Amino acid sequence: MDFASTAVESGELANEVAKNVEHVAQMTEETNATMRANVANAAWLQQMAQELRQQVAYFKVRGSFFCRKVALPAAGSSV
Repeated sequence: MDFASTAVESGELANEVAKNVEHVAQMTEETNATMRANVANAAWLQQMAQELRQQVAYFKVRGSFFCRKVALPAAGSSV
């Protein structure tokens, strides 16, 4: 292999490395965006859980939950 072809091959390898670095940088940005969305969703879920606890507390009677039995239709019957 001569010097010119070696230089061309080295340039091609450098371009490939640059493309891979760019791809990794793009993936990092996408991961960061996903993580930020996950943090926001977790905060929303935490707020929803707090509201649900407050709503369930309304139905507590002397330390136990108020429960109402509901008759379910028998299997195969139409409602």
